[in-house]
Amino acid sequence: MQLELVTITKDEDMNVIIGQTHFIKSVEDIYEAVVNAVPGVKFGLAFNEASGVCLVRCAGTDEYLTTLARDNALAIGAGHIFILLLGNAYPINVLNALKTVPEVCTISAAIKPAQGGRRGRRDRPWHHGRHRRRETEGHRKRRRRDRQKDHAATVRLQVLRQSTAPVTIGQSPRRRPASYSSTCRDYCGVDATRR
Repeated sequence: MQLELVTITKDEDMNVIIGQTHFIKSVEDIYEAVVNAVPGVKFGLAFNEASGVCLVRCAGTDEYLTTLARDNALAIGAGHIFILLLGNAYPINVLNALKTVPEVCTISAAIKPAQGGRRGRRDRPWHHGRHRRRETEGHRKRRRRDRQKDHAATVRLQVLRQSTAPVTIGQSPRRRPASYSSTCRDYCGVDATRR
């Protein structure tokens, strides 16, 4: 098996959702879910079949987005995947609607376009890519209190271990004193020695 990296071609302002579905009718159901979730949305949808002739089924409200979705689905070439390109909506607007479609198995990616070319780090002179939390007096007091609680719990555990007699296997249980059984018999009318 050979794995290849496929680049999704899209414009800067487009959002893409890639997922897996298992039925030919998925295109119609996903189309209805997106249209009902965001009225007036512009999108293109493509779905790769996995059996027979392995067609690419397409639908959408915008011709250009539908063509781009179809081209990306052909480039990927894997069966049972769908690509949804959103023009004037964000993935968050349609994800819940997509999750309710019974044929949708998984949603692998829901990507918004990159903004301003930033990559993982803020471009501020005071930030320098790292964030240092300033410890306040409240943090110090809480940490000190937690350490004291941990120490007290450790001391209690050591005292318990030292004071408890070790139990050996096969040791008979302690018998109740004779006065206990006579007291139970007097008050309850039950013999406490029989069990």
